[in-house]
Amino acid sequence: YIGGWTNGNAVLLAEELDGTKPYAFSKAGGPSTTTSTSYAKMNGRQVTFLKQSASTLLKVTLADTLRVGYVQNGGWGTVMVRLDGVNTSCYTGKYDAQGTGSDYHNPFVLTCILPNVSAAQHTLDVALSANSGGEAYLGWERSNPLLLVEELPNTGLTYSNMGFVSGDLSGGWAGVGARQIIHNVSAPGKTVKVTYSDTFRAVAGCNARWGFFQLYVDYKPTGCMNGQHVSVSGNAPQDHHHPANLTCLIPNLTPGPHTFSIWSTTQHSWDGTFCGSNYFGWNRGQNLLLVEDLP
Repeated sequence: YIGGWTNGNAVLLAEELDGTKPYAFSKAGGPSTTTSTSYAKMNGRQVTFLKQSASTLLKVTLADTLRVGYVQNGGWGTVMVRLDGVNTSCYTGKYDAQGTGSDYHNPFVLTCILPNVSAAQHTLDVALSANSGGEAYLGWERSNPLLLVEELPNTGLTYSNMGFVSGDLSGGWAGVGARQIIHNVSAPGKTVKVTYSDTFRAVAGCNARWGFFQLYVDYKPTGCMNGQHVSVSGNAPQDHHHPANLTCLIPNLTPGPHTFSIWSTTQHSWDGTFCGSNYFGWNRGQNLLLVEDLP
Protein backbone atom coordinates (compact mmCIF):
# COMPACT_ATOMS: atom_id res chain seq x y z
CA TYR A 1 0.00 0.00 0.00
CA ILE A 2 1.46 3.39 -1.06
CA GLY A 3 0.16 6.82 -0.15
CA GLY A 4 -2.27 6.00 2.63
CA TRP A 5 -3.92 9.09 4.16
CA THR A 6 -1.36 11.53 2.77
CA ASN A 7 -3.99 13.78 1.16
CA GLY A 8 -3.19 12.48 -2.32
CA ASN A 9 -0.04 14.61 -2.58
CA ALA A 10 2.70 12.21 -3.61
CA VAL A 11 5.74 13.98 -5.12
CA LEU A 12 7.88 12.57 -7.94
CA LEU A 13 10.61 15.10 -8.68
CA ALA A 14 13.45 14.93 -11.21
CA GLU A 15 16.28 17.45 -10.91
CA GLU A 16 19.26 17.98 -13.19
CA LEU A 17 22.54 18.38 -11.34
CA ASP A 18 25.24 20.46 -13.03
CA GLY A 19 28.66 21.93 -12.44
CA THR A 20 27.36 25.22 -11.03
CA LYS A 21 26.66 23.34 -7.80
CA PRO A 22 29.43 20.76 -7.36
CA TYR A 23 28.34 17.34 -6.19
CA ALA A 24 29.50 13.75 -5.78
CA PHE A 25 27.70 10.52 -5.05
CA SER A 26 28.10 6.81 -4.43
CA LYS A 27 25.66 3.99 -5.11
CA ALA A 28 28.09 1.33 -3.87
CA GLY A 29 27.32 -0.97 -0.97
CA GLY A 30 25.14 -4.00 -0.45
CA PRO A 31 23.53 -5.43 2.67
CA SER A 32 25.55 -4.67 5.83
CA THR A 33 24.96 -5.70 9.44
CA THR A 34 26.40 -5.09 12.89
CA THR A 35 25.70 -6.07 16.49
CA SER A 36 28.24 -3.60 17.86
CA THR A 37 26.98 -0.88 20.18
CA SER A 38 29.74 1.37 18.80
CA TYR A 39 29.68 2.81 15.28
CA ALA A 40 30.87 0.36 12.63
CA LYS A 41 31.62 1.44 9.05
CA MET A 42 29.24 -0.09 6.50
CA ASN A 43 30.48 -1.48 3.19
CA GLY A 44 30.43 0.88 0.19
CA ARG A 45 28.49 4.03 1.13
CA GLN A 46 31.52 6.31 0.85
CA VAL A 47 32.22 9.34 -1.30
CA THR A 48 35.22 11.65 -1.69
CA PHE A 49 34.43 15.25 -2.57
CA LEU A 50 36.47 18.39 -3.30
CA LYS A 51 34.74 21.35 -1.64
CA GLN A 52 35.32 24.56 -3.57
CA SER A 53 34.62 27.27 -0.97
CA ALA A 54 34.65 27.57 2.81
CA SER A 55 31.53 29.78 2.76
CA THR A 56 29.22 27.26 1.07
CA LEU A 57 27.06 24.55 2.64
CA LEU A 58 27.22 20.79 2.27
CA LYS A 59 23.86 19.12 1.74
CA VAL A 60 24.08 15.39 2.48
CA THR A 61 21.45 12.83 1.46
CA LEU A 62 21.47 9.15 2.41
CA ALA A 63 18.76 6.84 1.03
CA ASP A 64 18.74 3.20 2.16
CA THR A 65 16.76 0.63 4.14
CA LEU A 66 17.23 0.13 7.89
CA ARG A 67 16.33 -2.49 10.46
CA VAL A 68 17.31 -2.29 14.14
CA GLY A 69 16.92 -4.45 17.24
CA TYR A 70 16.37 -7.80 15.52
CA VAL A 71 13.86 -9.94 17.49
CA GLN A 72 13.88 -7.41 20.32
CA ASN A 73 10.94 -5.52 21.78
CA GLY A 74 12.21 -1.97 22.24
CA GLY A 75 15.30 -2.41 20.08
CA TRP A 76 17.07 0.62 18.65
CA GLY A 77 20.00 1.65 16.51
CA THR A 78 21.59 4.69 14.89
CA VAL A 79 22.95 5.39 11.40
CA MET A 80 25.40 8.25 10.92
CA VAL A 81 27.16 10.01 8.03
CA ARG A 82 30.72 10.77 9.14
CA LEU A 83 33.04 13.44 7.72
CA ASP A 84 36.71 12.49 7.42
CA GLY A 85 36.15 9.71 9.93
CA VAL A 86 34.69 12.06 12.55
CA ASN A 87 31.14 11.88 13.91
CA THR A 88 28.77 14.64 12.76
CA SER A 89 25.26 15.84 13.58
CA CYS A 90 24.04 14.00 10.45
CA TYR A 91 22.56 10.93 12.13
CA THR A 92 19.19 9.34 12.76
CA GLY A 93 17.89 6.73 15.16
CA LYS A 94 15.19 4.10 14.77
CA TYR A 95 13.26 2.41 17.59
CA ASP A 96 10.56 -0.30 17.54
CA ALA A 97 8.45 -1.48 20.48
CA GLN A 98 5.42 -3.56 19.59
CA GLY A 99 4.96 -6.12 22.35
CA THR A 100 7.04 -8.85 20.73
CA GLY A 101 10.32 -9.33 18.85
CA SER A 102 10.66 -7.18 15.73
CA ASP A 103 12.06 -7.53 12.23
CA TYR A 104 11.11 -4.32 10.41
CA HIS A 105 13.16 -3.26 7.39
CA ASN A 106 12.01 0.25 6.43
CA PRO A 107 13.16 2.51 3.59
CA PHE A 108 14.41 5.87 4.80
CA VAL A 109 15.97 9.12 3.61
CA LEU A 110 18.27 11.19 5.82
CA THR A 111 18.95 14.78 4.71
CA CYS A 112 21.37 17.10 6.54
CA ILE A 113 23.09 20.47 6.14
CA LEU A 114 26.73 20.68 7.27
CA PRO A 115 28.00 24.28 7.46
CA ASN A 116 31.54 25.49 8.19
CA VAL A 117 33.31 22.76 6.24
CA SER A 118 36.67 23.86 4.86
CA ALA A 119 37.51 24.17 1.16
CA ALA A 120 39.46 20.94 0.71
CA GLN A 121 39.05 17.28 -0.21
CA HIS A 122 36.77 15.45 2.20
CA THR A 123 35.53 11.88 2.59
CA LEU A 124 32.06 11.00 3.82
CA ASP A 125 31.09 7.50 4.91
CA VAL A 126 28.21 5.73 6.67
CA ALA A 127 28.44 4.03 10.07
CA LEU A 128 25.83 2.01 11.96
CA SER A 129 25.40 1.25 15.66
CA ALA A 130 23.20 -1.49 17.18
CA ASN A 131 22.60 0.49 20.38
CA SER A 132 20.36 -2.11 22.04
CA GLY A 133 22.61 -5.04 21.01
CA GLY A 134 20.12 -6.58 18.56
CA GLU A 135 21.42 -6.86 15.01
CA ALA A 136 21.12 -3.68 12.92
CA TYR A 137 20.92 -4.03 9.14
CA LEU A 138 21.33 -1.64 6.21
CA GLY A 139 20.39 -2.36 2.60
CA TRP A 140 17.87 -5.24 2.69
CA GLU A 141 16.15 -5.58 -0.70
CA ARG A 142 17.57 -2.24 -1.81
CA SER A 143 18.63 -1.90 -5.45
CA ASN A 144 21.46 0.26 -4.20
CA PRO A 145 22.01 2.78 -1.41
CA LEU A 146 22.61 6.40 -2.33
CA LEU A 147 25.04 8.72 -0.58
CA LEU A 148 24.92 12.16 -2.22
CA VAL A 149 26.79 15.32 -1.23
CA GLU A 150 26.06 18.70 -2.84
CA GLU A 151 27.84 22.03 -2.36
CA LEU A 152 25.21 24.76 -2.10
CA PRO A 153 25.62 28.53 -2.10
CA ASN A 154 24.41 30.36 0.97
CA THR A 155 21.90 32.35 -1.09
CA GLY A 156 18.41 31.54 -2.34
CA LEU A 157 17.73 29.19 0.55
CA THR A 158 16.86 29.22 4.24
CA TYR A 159 17.33 26.38 6.68
CA SER A 160 17.20 25.32 10.30
CA ASN A 161 19.19 22.25 11.35
CA MET A 162 18.83 22.31 15.13
CA GLY A 163 18.50 19.09 17.09
CA PHE A 164 15.53 19.60 19.42
CA VAL A 165 12.96 17.04 20.56
CA SER A 166 9.32 18.07 20.50
CA GLY A 167 8.08 16.29 23.60
CA ASP A 168 4.72 14.50 23.46
CA LEU A 169 2.10 16.24 21.29
CA SER A 170 -1.58 15.32 21.38
CA GLY A 171 -4.79 16.68 19.88
CA GLY A 172 -5.66 18.60 16.72
CA TRP A 173 -3.34 20.35 14.29
CA ALA A 174 -0.71 22.42 16.13
CA GLY A 175 2.84 23.59 15.46
CA VAL A 176 5.81 21.39 16.36
CA GLY A 177 8.43 23.25 18.41
CA ALA A 178 11.68 24.46 16.76
CA ARG A 179 10.49 23.52 13.26
CA GLN A 180 9.66 26.91 11.76
CA ILE A 181 11.60 29.31 9.53
CA ILE A 182 10.96 32.49 7.53
CA HIS A 183 12.09 32.39 3.89
CA ASN A 184 12.14 35.32 1.49
CA VAL A 185 10.72 34.32 -1.92
CA SER A 186 12.89 36.15 -4.43
CA ALA A 187 10.58 36.80 -7.39
CA PRO A 188 7.07 36.25 -8.79
CA GLY A 189 6.37 32.87 -10.34
CA LYS A 190 8.94 31.00 -8.25
CA THR A 191 8.30 27.44 -7.10
CA VAL A 192 9.65 26.75 -3.64
CA LYS A 193 11.01 23.33 -2.68
CA VAL A 194 10.74 22.38 0.99
CA THR A 195 12.67 19.48 2.53
CA TYR A 196 11.90 18.31 6.05
CA SER A 197 13.98 15.51 7.63
CA ASP A 198 13.47 14.28 11.21
CA THR A 199 12.35 11.29 13.29
CA PHE A 200 8.64 10.79 13.95
CA ARG A 201 6.69 8.61 16.37
CA ALA A 202 2.91 8.56 16.00
CA VAL A 203 0.19 7.91 18.62
CA ALA A 204 2.26 6.26 21.37
CA GLY A 205 0.57 3.43 23.22
CA CYS A 206 -2.16 2.97 20.60
CA ASN A 207 -2.72 0.22 18.04
CA ALA A 208 -4.14 0.51 14.52
CA ARG A 209 -4.25 4.31 14.73
CA TRP A 210 -2.83 7.16 12.63
CA GLY A 211 -0.70 10.18 13.51
CA PHE A 212 0.23 12.88 10.98
CA PHE A 213 2.51 15.82 10.26
CA GLN A 214 2.07 18.50 7.59
CA LEU A 215 3.82 21.52 6.11
CA TYR A 216 2.07 24.81 6.85
CA VAL A 217 2.87 28.03 4.96
CA ASP A 218 1.94 31.29 6.64
CA TYR A 219 0.09 29.21 9.26
CA LYS A 220 -2.17 27.60 6.68
CA PRO A 221 -2.14 23.89 5.69
CA THR A 222 -0.60 23.05 2.33
CA GLY A 223 -1.86 19.46 2.05
CA CYS A 224 1.76 18.26 1.85
CA MET A 225 1.69 15.74 4.67
CA ASN A 226 2.71 12.31 5.84
CA GLY A 227 1.66 9.90 8.55
CA GLN A 228 2.50 6.75 10.46
CA HIS A 229 0.19 3.80 11.11
CA VAL A 230 1.17 0.56 12.88
CA SER A 231 -1.15 -2.33 13.64
CA VAL A 232 -0.45 -5.76 15.16
CA SER A 233 -2.75 -8.55 16.23
CA GLY A 234 -3.53 -8.70 19.94
CA ASN A 235 -3.95 -4.93 20.25
CA ALA A 236 -0.49 -4.42 21.81
CA PRO A 237 0.44 -0.75 22.31
CA GLN A 238 2.84 0.58 19.69
CA ASP A 239 5.90 2.86 19.98
CA HIS A 240 7.90 3.38 16.76
CA HIS A 241 10.38 6.24 16.31
CA HIS A 242 11.30 6.14 12.61
CA PRO A 243 13.24 8.44 10.27
CA ALA A 244 10.86 10.67 8.30
CA ASN A 245 11.54 12.76 5.20
CA LEU A 246 9.04 15.06 3.48
CA THR A 247 9.50 16.91 0.17
CA CYS A 248 6.98 19.58 -0.86
CA LEU A 249 6.70 21.86 -3.89
CA ILE A 250 4.86 25.14 -3.28
CA PRO A 251 4.22 27.23 -6.42
CA ASN A 252 3.11 30.84 -6.93
CA LEU A 253 3.96 32.41 -3.60
CA THR A 254 4.14 36.19 -3.66
CA PRO A 255 7.62 37.72 -3.41
CA GLY A 256 8.72 38.50 0.11
CA PRO A 257 8.86 36.73 3.48
CA HIS A 258 6.78 33.62 4.20
CA THR A 259 6.65 31.38 7.27
CA PHE A 260 7.20 27.65 6.80
CA SER A 261 6.44 25.33 9.71
CA ILE A 262 5.67 21.72 10.61
CA TRP A 263 2.38 20.89 12.35
CA SER A 264 1.12 17.66 13.89
CA THR A 265 -2.11 15.91 14.88
CA THR A 266 -3.13 12.66 16.59
CA GLN A 267 -6.63 12.73 15.10
CA HIS A 268 -7.54 9.40 13.52
CA SER A 269 -8.81 9.98 9.98
CA TRP A 270 -11.32 7.16 9.92
CA ASP A 271 -13.50 8.27 12.83
CA GLY A 272 -12.20 11.67 14.01
CA THR A 273 -11.15 10.44 17.46
CA PHE A 274 -7.80 11.03 19.18
CA CYS A 275 -5.32 8.58 20.70
CA GLY A 276 -1.86 8.77 22.22
CA SER A 277 0.81 11.33 21.40
CA ASN A 278 3.17 12.15 18.54
CA TYR A 279 6.87 12.82 19.10
CA PHE A 280 9.54 14.37 16.88
CA GLY A 281 13.34 14.38 17.06
CA TRP A 282 14.15 11.28 19.14
CA ASN A 283 17.85 10.32 18.69
CA ARG A 284 18.21 12.77 15.82
CA GLY A 285 21.20 15.01 15.15
CA GLN A 286 19.30 17.48 12.98
CA ASN A 287 15.61 18.18 12.56
CA LEU A 288 16.21 19.82 9.19
CA LEU A 289 13.78 22.24 7.59
CA LEU A 290 15.18 23.54 4.28
CA VAL A 291 13.44 25.94 1.88
CA GLU A 292 14.90 26.61 -1.59
CA ASP A 293 13.78 28.74 -4.53
CA LEU A 294 13.86 26.59 -7.66
CA PRO A 295 15.32 28.24 -10.80
